[in-house]
Amino acid sequence: MDLLRLMAVLIVAAFVISKCLDYRRTQIVKAVAGQLGFIYQETSAQFVDSRIRQSTLCSKGRDHRLKNVIKGHLNDIKISVGDYVYITGSGRSRATHRQTIVILDCSRSCLPRFSLTPENILHKISNFLGYADINFSSHPEFSKRYRLTGPDERAIRACFVPNVLTFFETHGSFCVEGMGSVFLYYKRDYACQPQEWQKLINTAFRVHKQFQSD
Repeated sequence: MDLLRLMAVLIVAAFVISKCLDYRRTQIVKAVAGQLGFIYQETSAQFVDSRIRQSTLCSKGRDHRLKNVIKGHLNDIKISVGDYVYITGSGRSRATHRQTIVILDCSRSCLPRFSLTPENILHKISNFLGYADINFSSHPEFSKRYRLTGPDERAIRACFVPNVLTFFETHGSFCVEGMGSVFLYYKRDYACQPQEWQKLINTAFRVHKQFQSD
């Protein structure tokens, strides 16, 4: 009985600590929103931004949530930043994935639907089994480091011109997705501290700019 009581106490303590950390993060996010001149958006537990529901990111796992969202704009680009959370597995294999995402919505953009992610061993197995991965013989380092997929290969190849490929070859590994006017930027399973969100936005803009012809 003492062991069961101890386990119950530990579970309750873990829950309380988790709630306190979530509350503290929310308060910091609100402060960052004020510093950036953004607005903080309250979100429900099951809310996912309608602009990214069809993304590759949202196709993974279940119980998708987007919380601690702040919104602003720069010229004609709408900016949203938030904590994206989803769950995979069950029982002992259950895992909660958290990552900070930046959504840029630019009326001037008309990106083909694509998903670009750092290539891992599972991707290499998929490639071996014949699943699509768009490669470029002119940029073997890009093709080695990244997995690029999407329904319209011709449009994607037209979008990934040499300077774009070179940019990704020479910069850090991250994930981006294009969907018409919407551009999604994140690092896999990486929840950025709110104090670093300004830097995250700047990086997302730098990457997004690579796809702009003007």
